[in-house]
Amino acid sequence: MAILSVDDFNRQVARDLLRITRSETFQKIFVRQNSHLTHSDFQQLSEAFTRQLQCSGAQGEAFLVLMLHYLGIGYESSPAAAQPEITKAAAPQIVTPKREFSKDEKRAAFEAAKQGKVETLAAFVQQGYDLETRHRQQKTALLVAASENKTALFEYLIDAGADVNAEDSDHQTALSYAIINRNEKLIGLILPKSGVRSLDIALYACNRNDADPALVRKIVEAGADPYSHKIWIPSPIIQAVNMGKLAILDTYISCLRSKGRPPELGSLMEELLKWHPKNAVYHLLIKQGAEKTYLDGTGRNLISLAITYNDIMLEDVTSLETYVEQERLAMITLLSQEGVDINQGDFMGRTPLHYAVGENNPTIASLLLRLGANPHQQDVYQKSPLQYATEKRYKELVTIMSANRAGGSAVQESVQGAGQATPTGVGRKITFE
Repeated sequence: MAILSVDDFNRQVARDLLRITRSETFQKIFVRQNSHLTHSDFQQLSEAFTRQLQCSGAQGEAFLVLMLHYLGIGYESSPAAAQPEITKAAAPQIVTPKREFSKDEKRAAFEAAKQGKVETLAAFVQQGYDLETRHRQQKTALLVAASENKTALFEYLIDAGADVNAEDSDHQTALSYAIINRNEKLIGLILPKSGVRSLDIALYACNRNDADPALVRKIVEAGADPYSHKIWIPSPIIQAVNMGKLAILDTYISCLRSKGRPPELGSLMEELLKWHPKNAVYHLLIKQGAEKTYLDGTGRNLISLAITYNDIMLEDVTSLETYVEQERLAMITLLSQEGVDINQGDFMGRTPLHYAVGENNPTIASLLLRLGANPHQQDVYQKSPLQYATEKRYKELVTIMSANRAGGSAVQESVQGAGQATPTGVGRKITFE
């Protein structure tokens, strides 16, 4: 095993802590602060932590003991002495021992779940079939029933004790499948039983499926976090910005405020300008209180941000690039009309026109000049956009800005074609060297 550095150790512990604290298991422990756990409860929680962390039983138990210590929870790590008295009569339960099923039997159970055959699957369960058995794409029988919209089978499996928070290989849960299928009955069954992670995942399904904002509100109020995110996937609220889901985005913002949590409107505005800037989303954020004078960490205003983030992260053709560039031109025009300063420099004195030159984007540069950009305004290095273009030998940009200085017609011609021309500068790295 490799020797960890202190930083690596801290990162690993932080990662494990985050996974634990967002789990349903942790929620069960958290509400029992300053109480006492029986040996049975201790064993169940230890096994749950072991599964959650995918570690050895000893490591899972050690993690649990640490959590219990900080939460002031006592516990019995070994079985208590047998009690001769029975304080409460319990109804006799018949427990069918689980057995190992063959591949053919598991395949038959999977097909029964897929087709919604309650009697067939019930017969398997009576023979000891484990409801948490994983099938294709790591789906349990419950996930198969939810994804295939088999309501009757789903109800049977819930009553039989199937795990409602199980995830498949695509990180979908029963709740997210019910939302995708718009099955209100299943949603009503699952929502009260859902853990925090299942609720978070459900928000992605709401975005994807244009869910009713009332349902979105219920899920957030039940404990979902619009700012939670999967690896490599933006959080639900950021996704709603990118997808232009106005009603859902509005619901996220109002829910966050009702919980006393700032919705970080400036960051949402910055995210809007990164990919597909939609005017309707801009107006919603302004209505909700976003500042038109927002600056990012380097002092760039909204117009500079709209120019900076114009990379196309897809292997696509000119049609997509042209569409995105036209959206961007419309957004820059809107921001200027809304009063955002076209000549405002960042902390290095670089204006939106500096950034357009850095991207070698004549289309955007032409629009900025028409909106009043100054090609001679200097940054902290005492260099103007025109000087940078000259040094980099960007001939078209030099011609456009020189014509602007001379009052010629070249700028006007370039601007008139700004909405139709193919954006040659899309995706180019900004350089000021």
